[in-house]
Amino acid sequence: MKELTKYMPLKEGERIFSTLEGDSYNTSADILSRMVGSIIRIISIIIGSRKKALIVCTDSRLIIIETQKFLFFIDNSVTSKSYTPRSIQIVGYSLIRSLVAFKSHYLELAAGGQTSLTKSKGGKELVDKMITAITYLTETK
Repeated sequence: MKELTKYMPLKEGERIFSTLEGDSYNTSADILSRMVGSIIRIISIIIGSRKKALIVCTDSRLIIIETQKFLFFIDNSVTSKSYTPRSIQIVGYSLIRSLVAFKSHYLELAAGGQTSLTKSKGGKELVDKMITAITYLTETK
């Protein structure tokens, strides 16, 4: 949450409905882009350059802060975006299994013309809570 206060402070009286932290991946409908993205993801894990995301749903907006480190501890880049409820097009859930026993839970989000997948650190419960909060935000504003 220190990223939130550092890169996108809340407005006066703004309340947080839900937060989700995890690894962030950009997605595309193009199969070639997905293949290149998978290769880049593997290389970034090896060199310690994973992209982390903090998603915060408040009572007036959706905030996405993506940070990336180089060699596991050197700050490389930060992207901080705030989306209005009307700019959120799609919110969803994905489950991906690897080696039959391991599950990864993802939040799918399309907002402001960009689509992203965020692998939840807290499991399916946090993804469900975030989906509920974003749905509530888009329906009430």
